[in-house]
Amino acid sequence: MELLALLVLALIGAKDVRHAALAERCPGNAQTASLIRPIERFFHPHPLCPLDVARLVLALLPDGKRREFSLDRTFLGRTDCRL
Repeated sequence: MELLALLVLALIGAKDVRHAALAERCPGNAQTASLIRPIERFFHPHPLCPLDVARLVLALLPDGKRREFSLDRTFLGRTDCRL
């Protein structure tokens, strides 16, 4: 639970999801490289489902405003992704 709290604070502070960026925001004297592996182990058994993430983001946004979304196709490659 402590690691989860540290990661949430690191996400807020770093505004980045890369493990190295999160590790840099963790308190203590450990080197960034030493902190990356525990972060990887934390996320490995808990993969993020894109649909769950989308539902969470939409639930946290204020109501009543028009929104535009962009899709990062980095992981989709040349696949035609229709939403």
